[in-house]
Amino acid sequence: MSVIVTSASCEDMRLSVGDTIYVLVKGTDIMLAKSFSGMLSARNRAMGIVRQIIQGDVLSKVFVESQGDMLHAFITNNSLKEMSIREGDEVTAIVKSTELILSKEA
Repeated sequence: MSVIVTSASCEDMRLSVGDTIYVLVKGTDIMLAKSFSGMLSARNRAMGIVRQIIQGDVLSKVFVESQGDMLHAFITNNSLKEMSIREGDEVTAIVKSTELILSKEA
């Protein structure tokens, strides 16, 4: 994963090479692509399989399994319909480096 972190944040978190960290991302910051090819400025991409979809009034929560982890992406119902995303589909989850949050145990 590519993450942008300020020097001040590194100092505040006392980050060192070899530290175990967790990467957090809000579901609304995850973009989904289907049959993606081409160049994109977002650095973080994970191929995965749609395992579940929960439709709300405006947004749908799409559960994407990737490398043993479950990502929860929120996309509009219009996008879900236009992209014809269904359970079992292969998608690419995309997140910009600036949208990731680092966490380290104290």
